[in-house]
Amino acid sequence: MATAIPPGIAQDIQPSETLVEDLRQDVIHLLKQAVDIVERYNNLHKATGTEFSGTLAIRQALANVEEIALRMAVVAPMKAGKSTIINAIVGQPLLPARNTAMTATATEIILDPNIAEPILMVPEGLVSLFRETADHIHWKCQTDRTGVEKLLRERYPHLTRTLINIISNPFLFERQIKGVENIRTVLHPMNDIVRLASELVPNCNVIKRMQELPQIRVAPFTLEDQPINTTVGNLVIIDTPGPNEAGENLEIKNIFAEQLERSSLILVVLDFTQLKTEAAKSVQETVLAIAEIRGGTENIYALVNKVDQRRRGDMTPEEVREFVQQEFRIPSSHVFEVSAQRAYCAARFLKQHGLGEDWRTRPEAKDLAREILRDDWEQNLKEIDKDAFTKKARKQWYERSGFYQFFTKVISELIKIAAPKVIRESLNITHSFIHKLLEDINLRKRSYQATLGILEVEKEVMKQLEQLEEDAQKAKCDIPIYSRRVEQVLISSIEGEY
Repeated sequence: MATAIPPGIAQDIQPSETLVEDLRQDVIHLLKQAVDIVERYNNLHKATGTEFSGTLAIRQALANVEEIALRMAVVAPMKAGKSTIINAIVGQPLLPARNTAMTATATEIILDPNIAEPILMVPEGLVSLFRETADHIHWKCQTDRTGVEKLLRERYPHLTRTLINIISNPFLFERQIKGVENIRTVLHPMNDIVRLASELVPNCNVIKRMQELPQIRVAPFTLEDQPINTTVGNLVIIDTPGPNEAGENLEIKNIFAEQLERSSLILVVLDFTQLKTEAAKSVQETVLAIAEIRGGTENIYALVNKVDQRRRGDMTPEEVREFVQQEFRIPSSHVFEVSAQRAYCAARFLKQHGLGEDWRTRPEAKDLAREILRDDWEQNLKEIDKDAFTKKARKQWYERSGFYQFFTKVISELIKIAAPKVIRESLNITHSFIHKLLEDINLRKRSYQATLGILEVEKEVMKQLEQLEEDAQKAKCDIPIYSRRVEQVLISSIEGEY
């Protein structure tokens, strides 16, 4: 017997923006029902102080469809090159990096091909939180100068400059910051303040009190002959702290797990030189736990970075793919080897148009020369002409860095199909957690059934659980119907008909 198509779903799929919008509205209505079911379940058990584990994920799934935001969390052990990879995707030095731990809070990067200049948006509540935190740090420095100096000297000498700025002029964030350099100027101390607060004034609990994340809207890197064609929707990359970041009070693991749960896609970054370390193992365990909830690793990708450091006797590309596939259970087609630093330097140089006679003195040229002209790069840079150097830069981007394959097969394709993809993945995530909710309901029903004769009040709870189960079953049955229709739209999008 054929499954009935719910009202509002066209009988014949014709890929169009109108169809996607109609489908989106129907899915929003369905996911709101799922959120309502979860909230009723939580209210029923609020006396115990417990909340259904999938509550945040289902709320985020609804928000993603409302905003048409396809979220990809980038996760990696510390210093695997995560910030460099994001900088390579946008072709600009957008995210700050250093030799010690940098990222202390998650940041959203919205890839918008139509935006001319990057812009950082800091929610008003976050601005107030950082102002308050800076005041608390300032007060701590005044009341315990010796203790603060000892901490900086022994553990965080690299945070001294940020602390001096707070003392001399309490740091205030603006709500909107435009331009790459200005954004870096804000992101650097923003992460440092979170790290300082975790050590000096842990009761502030900055991370736990953050209700929203700083958000950067920026265009992905493209060469003039290869623009990205987009539909409705955005690919949102989430820069997360590594699970092995330093700082016992930072709650890094909570941020890491939360962003994984809220994202439809996961991009795992691994250091080629550190594939078999404990840090890589911690990422593996978390990713596999998420994959189990999601029902597979279809939406997990892996970048093995720093392959330019491969030496004789190291794992071959084939062995690397086999290792990652086996350890992370990621399809081999989702595993890419890259040299992110070379890709970033090439993209940054190629992004600069109209360089004059002084092009050799520009930092974009010098940084790329260090990567590709070897030990005598300064002399080689003096001797090479601009056209030949540009040709080398393009070769790095398209071939030698390995980044172009990842960019075209993952990033640009996801941008093109963001709208139907986010709808489908939000349905899949919700379906998974509704199934888990039903299991929880059945466990509680059996528990109440065993004690119905003891407390009369439990009879009413039992009735509510039964109604919840009925509603959840209906939502669970409706989700695959919508998911199949979205899949048809998605296939048509990939084939270029959308």
